[in-house]
Amino acid sequence: MPEYSKAVTKVFHGIEIFTSLLLLNATLAIGLQVFLRYVFSYSFAWTEELCRFFIVWMVFIEAGVALAYGLHTIVEVNLDWLPIPRVWLNLLAKAIMVVFLAATLYCARPFYLSGLIQVSAAMEIPMMIPYAGMFIGIAFMIVVLIFFVPLKKGL
Repeated sequence: MPEYSKAVTKVFHGIEIFTSLLLLNATLAIGLQVFLRYVFSYSFAWTEELCRFFIVWMVFIEAGVALAYGLHTIVEVNLDWLPIPRVWLNLLAKAIMVVFLAATLYCARPFYLSGLIQVSAAMEIPMMIPYAGMFIGIAFMIVVLIFFVPLKKGL
């Protein structure tokens, strides 16, 4: 795994703690749901929705940290026969990923803005809050790709 400065490592560690707390809270919410359903034959309507929102936030935000540490699944292809240096191929791959993520961010904008007028079914919170996890996560992945992923080791 690549080595980063202490400040960057602390930021990544803080994000990992945040996403771990999201997972813990999602687990507790579902545990509460199961307990109430089987012991008291009653369940809260909001626990499933809250768990779903926590997991969406967790996945999108932690994806940037996983990208920084090279933990995403990759396909290794032997491109040594190409006359292009490996560093340039890695730069091209990063550029394609940044363009794809930026396009995803741009094209999902209307979906996000629709969250201003929608509320969730059970918790009745603005859907912009759950949708924000996707935007924050994708923007974080773009920042990680541009500033932190080293070129010499590849993606």
